[in-house]
Amino acid sequence: MRRFYDDEGMNFAVLMGLGFVYHGIADAGETLATIERVPEGDRDACEPAAQALRDERVFDWLEETLEPAQSAGG
Repeated sequence: MRRFYDDEGMNFAVLMGLGFVYHGIADAGETLATIERVPEGDRDACEPAAQALRDERVFDWLEETLEPAQSAGG
């Protein structure tokens, strides 16, 4: 099996994230795009990369939610 990281903990976190895809909790593309931003062994980079993804998802959700209200004159 291909390893994403040599670091056991970081690799396990990626595998867990990909496992969440099956349950509809995560998106495989987003998970893989996020880990591209995290260099090997840099655990401190994990949270900012995940936070950037969360911010992007919330922004997209707000944009989708507010757009119909704005076009209806609300």
